[in-house]
Amino acid sequence: MVLALCCVFAVAVHTYRVSTALATERMRVEANHKLDLLAAAVDSIILRLEHIPDTLELNPDLRAWLRAPDDPVLAQRVGDFLEALNTRTGARLIYLLDADGRLLAAGGSDASAAAPGADLSFRSYFRWARGGLTGRDFAVGRAGEDAGYFVSRPIRQGEDVIGVAAVKIDLGGLQRALEALEEPAL
Repeated sequence: MVLALCCVFAVAVHTYRVSTALATERMRVEANHKLDLLAAAVDSIILRLEHIPDTLELNPDLRAWLRAPDDPVLAQRVGDFLEALNTRTGARLIYLLDADGRLLAAGGSDASAAAPGADLSFRSYFRWARGGLTGRDFAVGRAGEDAGYFVSRPIRQGEDVIGVAAVKIDLGGLQRALEALEEPAL
């Protein structure tokens, strides 16, 4: 009888361990799948908009305004261009900084929180772009608005960096992607 109980107990422990291992492995596979889907969602959001700072450098009015920031005609043209580009791309915020990190112009849904003249030289994405590289940063805006992913690029005149173009990418779509992960994926 004792031997039979010991056998039953041993089988129960073994069954528990095997079922726990199988359940853990199944949960690991599901979690990895969800992480892969989340990574793809983040990539698609960022990849769709990260080219915008490079595009801004191609605008001759923008480069001219960086050399003559007091020109009201250029200021209006650049502001209109940023708004139009924002409308077409759906970026959260597109903006232009001078070489010292002062905000010159912005276009987008957060433009009212982006006060011209604001000093953004402390932002890492500005410092990277000012150094001639692509800047990337996940940060919360100065006015405490929603967090975003920032991508920036230098604007050059010859070899000199005369300004920085940046885009704030809204990751609100990420919340929707996370909620969608709760549903079965096909």
